[in-house]
Amino acid sequence: MGKALLAALKPGPDGKKVIGVVNGTPGTSVAIDRRKGLAQAIEEEGADKVTIAGEVQGNFVRDQAQTAFEALYQGHPEIKSVFSANDPMAMGVIAVLERAGKKPGKDVISTAPTSLQ
Repeated sequence: MGKALLAALKPGPDGKKVIGVVNGTPGTSVAIDRRKGLAQAIEEEGADKVTIAGEVQGNFVRDQAQTAFEALYQGHPEIKSVFSANDPMAMGVIAVLERAGKKPGKDVISTAPTSLQ
């Protein structure tokens, strides 16, 4: 997921790829492993080329992810890509982006385990 997300994202004028992260439930093996996978993808991309604007907990639930990401995105509208730890959370991210007048998949790329949108 992380590799696909970073490959699909073009760097900004400063050469950096700016992402937001919506993590699953803290302490669960799935959340830990998926976040480790993102960290590995960032390391392979070059940590100096990727900026994580912020991370929030979505607890693998759409509504919680939507609320958490809305606050993150309001504070960091420079986010051009979002790593979500599961599909329901990605759907919450997409709802936030659409309400902000953005076109998911075009203005902001969102990824989840089963799809790159």
